[in-house]
Amino acid sequence: MDNALTIREIQLESKLFTIARADLPITTVVRLSRLGGITEETQVRSICERYGSLDNIRKRGNGVYDVFYKVPSRRRSRAPLA
Repeated sequence: MDNALTIREIQLESKLFTIARADLPITTVVRLSRLGGITEETQVRSICERYGSLDNIRKRGNGVYDVFYKVPSRRRSRAPLA
């Protein structure tokens, strides 16, 4: 997940999309939006797996996906930032 957030962009179907956190800083979810309607989950999965281990992908709407990355155990044990 950190790799995905570090690069800040993903290219998909010759378009460049910004990566932003969908929740609090310790979240494992990245929302991809404005993807073309022809984009399939398998395409999104193959691209996102380059940046970390995936836990799940959920299609939220036409061209909108939430990508859930697995959090390494060292990050899960940290206390939330105040």
